[in-house]
Amino acid sequence: MTFQTLDQLYIYAEQNNSGQAVFSDLSGRALSGPNFVHGLRQLAGGLSKLGLQPGKGVAVLGLNSIETLQIILAAPLANLVPVPLNLRWTAAEIAFALDDAEVAIVALDDPFLPLAEQLAKARPEPMFVHIGQGETPSEMQHVNDLRAEPVELDHARDPEAPAIILYTGGTTGRSKGVVHSHASLVAGALVMAVAGFPSTGKTYSSCFPFFHVAGIQPTLTRLIQNSTQVLMPMFRPDLVAMAVRDHGVTELGLAPTMMQMLITDPDFSGDNFANLERLMYGSSPISAGLLADLKKAFPGVTYTQAYGMTEAGITIFLGPQFHSGELERIDGAGQPGAPGVLIRIEDDEGTEMPQGHIGEIVVYGPTVMSGYRKRPSETQAALRNGGYRTGDLGMLDDMGVLYVRDRLKDMIISGGENVYSSEVESAISTLPGVAMVAVVGLPDEKWGERVHAVIVPREGQSPTLEEINGYLKDRTAGYKQPRSLSLVKELPLSPMNKVLKHELRAQLTGN
Repeated sequence: MTFQTLDQLYIYAEQNNSGQAVFSDLSGRALSGPNFVHGLRQLAGGLSKLGLQPGKGVAVLGLNSIETLQIILAAPLANLVPVPLNLRWTAAEIAFALDDAEVAIVALDDPFLPLAEQLAKARPEPMFVHIGQGETPSEMQHVNDLRAEPVELDHARDPEAPAIILYTGGTTGRSKGVVHSHASLVAGALVMAVAGFPSTGKTYSSCFPFFHVAGIQPTLTRLIQNSTQVLMPMFRPDLVAMAVRDHGVTELGLAPTMMQMLITDPDFSGDNFANLERLMYGSSPISAGLLADLKKAFPGVTYTQAYGMTEAGITIFLGPQFHSGELERIDGAGQPGAPGVLIRIEDDEGTEMPQGHIGEIVVYGPTVMSGYRKRPSETQAALRNGGYRTGDLGMLDDMGVLYVRDRLKDMIISGGENVYSSEVESAISTLPGVAMVAVVGLPDEKWGERVHAVIVPREGQSPTLEEINGYLKDRTAGYKQPRSLSLVKELPLSPMNKVLKHELRAQLTGN
């Protein structure tokens, strides 16, 4: 079974009807594979009639829903490029992406309708479309009103044509648009299908949003597996319980932070999860303490970790056998999930390191991105000999299990969100009273890591955490803002006046 384009995947889904839902939601709506694809084709027909220039972006700000998913997956059929955006971004961050991706259509769910007026003032060109269930503003069309004669699926579409842009944190203060082709996006779904993440024939639900590769990639896999995914609009403990208790979900995809929040929720009851068989997690490893708590809360449930990144998809999996017994390796990230995926540990020159030695993790295979949008030099630096240089330091053991030991980039993963320290530092540095600033990630029981700011204040100044986050409110998303603060007289510097963050972390943690 080989697909190289979304069209080929949709043809397969149309022709393999089991009669069961592939996508459903908590309201009881349900669509089989053929019905879902027919809806995509209708929406693509309407988008095509707008006469937009091929390659223009279709930005989507939506909770996980059938409508959100359909407009994302329909846009490529109309030769447009979907751009699902981070729901926690500020208007300024959204506006940057609208420009960067040359967006012609902005699709807004109910909670984000108030942004339309603000965005339209700054960017009058895009057409705004409503994708929610509430009342549609008079100046907008609802996505269902765009549906028209279904487009024909293109058997001969170029597999290297852009299929999606996913924005990730940038080390230069701006997010980077990761461009995936039809080939790389579909290859990621195939890898997950081969790896059985989620399992064919099981009902799956996830709280990962569609602007994350962890949200969109396994969702495409459901079309290949012809198996049900229950779409949850967001993470909320009561919604997770409802999905398992009332909608037959047996496999859940959550970040460890979400798992912690779920089992510590005051209304948590194990009775709601009696049918749960498997917990799948990503964005960070699971701690031994959390795993022990989960095993008490969910006796008999198995665990699988997924490791990946926006630029190379999710390709590495730590299966149930590594979560207990003699093979337990919960500090590992996993093994390649399918043939064609290769993980190498390389030195600075690209030479493969021996087993057990630490070097940079480089991912090779068909899931690797085409590149960063409008950033040729950064693309060239990230892609070497066809592989993606992750910026993570790691090693492989004698069973081929990958371990992530550190990060070359100063990325912080807080609550499953990627935060780049340089972006936060750049914002804080403009605050009056700040002479120097460094941002690092510190261990946190709830968030995995928390954003911690270390500030050298200007003479006579003493900025507080509340003052800093008040200043950042309209400049960065909330998850990027510091959760803790240290005021110091000086930062540890190298001879080249670069902050030595490993020393800074050691000072703060005592390690």
